[in-house]
Amino acid sequence: DNPLAPCTTLTKQYRFACGRNQPTIMTSRFGMTFSDIATTCAESTDSDIQNACFDALGFIAASKHQDNYPSIISACNQITSPVLAARCATAAAGELIFQDTPGWQVSAPQICASINSPYRQTCADHLNRLITDYNRTPPNPNLRTRKPTENLTDYISFLMTTCSDAGRPDTCHQQAASLLSFQFDFKTILASLRQAENSPSVYARCHELTHYLS
Repeated sequence: DNPLAPCTTLTKQYRFACGRNQPTIMTSRFGMTFSDIATTCAESTDSDIQNACFDALGFIAASKHQDNYPSIISACNQITSPVLAARCATAAAGELIFQDTPGWQVSAPQICASINSPYRQTCADHLNRLITDYNRTPPNPNLRTRKPTENLTDYISFLMTTCSDAGRPDTCHQQAASLLSFQFDFKTILASLRQAENSPSVYARCHELTHYLS
């Protein structure tokens, strides 16, 4: 009768750990949807269970949509409470780093950027801690998405030139490939690479970029 049992019957020291696992139980035993679980957890009067539950929803969203960060954002945005939605998104962004999911250098910061203030900075600080704790290579701050008026060929040349100037070009090209794949389909990217081959930085490393795109 109680989807949060047995977490609600445990002493305080065990409730958070129990709450981290409870959304999986709700799915398998009760057939509850993501939205159903969010509603049930939001109604809990125990902060340990509630916080753990929304962390777990973030982990679930990250695992299910790891190659599509807009879907992760959309999943956490189903949660009506701003603070709990932010907790879900922060956990999801961190999970991408923890799992070393390809493209996390792009997707994790984008998830944090989708969070409303004042919770956005908390997410960014969480990512920075995980990057340090798990010795991940941080995102290249000079890479960006395409500007609305920017030609795709020029944008690719910009990415490749930025990576040729980077201290760790291999990691940079992996991040550039993630940026491109989040914004464009594979066929469009290849066609633009052909058009951009006159750029020395594109000609020199386009082979490497296509490996990461694949």
